[in-house]
Amino acid sequence: MQNISHHRIKWIDFGKGFTILLVIVAHTLGGIYTNYIYNGYINSIIKIIGETLFLFIMPVFFSLSGYLFKNPKSFSDYLLMVKKKAWNLLVPYVVFSIIYVLLSKVGGKNTYTWNSLFKIYIVPISYLWFLYILFFIFYFRISRGSIFVSCLC
Repeated sequence: MQNISHHRIKWIDFGKGFTILLVIVAHTLGGIYTNYIYNGYINSIIKIIGETLFLFIMPVFFSLSGYLFKNPKSFSDYLLMVKKKAWNLLVPYVVFSIIYVLLSKVGGKNTYTWNSLFKIYIVPISYLWFLYILFFIFYFRISRGSIFVSCLC
């Protein structure tokens, strides 16, 4: 790839970090709601807040991730981008899928089996879906006027 200086844009980094924080908050609220830690209308309010957060946090995160995308200039640049995205998204996806199944087995849950790991290219494991989707959005997004598949993130 060309030698391009990479300057971080603070508001994009802040936005991505804030949406990650909101994902944690939404999942925490979901756990509070599911386990009935509070009763009555407080539990209903927690559910509404959590579901409202889930409506926008991932689309905003994906949009911020792709905001500064630049099309590759050559096929070799394209291949380098795919390799980098595979390393940054697919490797953690596979590793954490294995850990998730292992921990669910140790914890006595049978939500996913070892055979589920052979289907992670079709059916993502639990919360790891966003790594899977982010990679394939990157891979399959066709850029305007380019013969290369481009990157959203």
